[in-house]
Amino acid sequence: GRDVTEYLALLLRRSGYNFDTSAGLDTVRRIKETLCEVAQAGGRTDSRMQGVRSYTLPDGRTLEASGSERTQALEALFDPSLIGVEGFGVHELLHHALRKCDLDVRKTLYAQVVLCGGSTLLPGFGDRLLAETRRLA
Repeated sequence: GRDVTEYLALLLRRSGYNFDTSAGLDTVRRIKETLCEVAQAGGRTDSRMQGVRSYTLPDGRTLEASGSERTQALEALFDPSLIGVEGFGVHELLHHALRKCDLDVRKTLYAQVVLCGGSTLLPGFGDRLLAETRRLA
């Protein structure tokens, strides 16, 4: 979650917004929780992400974000190289963990995955994780 928040702060900085203080990062976290969504598999946006959504900043300015802007930061969960991390996306980690289990229990375990943590509550996360994991299976 924190890495996604910091990545979102970087993306916002590129758009002319500066959130370099700890209070600023807290604002970015609230922006993430309010505006961000997880794109469909392959990073595609769907009809629920059309148009621009707004967020009123503490100083009264309005931040406006398009569908692609609202999904870009969360792509780091599925492609960590976006934030300079060498490693697997969450879907790959799940797939690799379940592949280490005995074959006779894998199907049951795939059906019993529990999502936890703030970023998993964002719209589209569960659907995307399921689609990406199925693609690997």
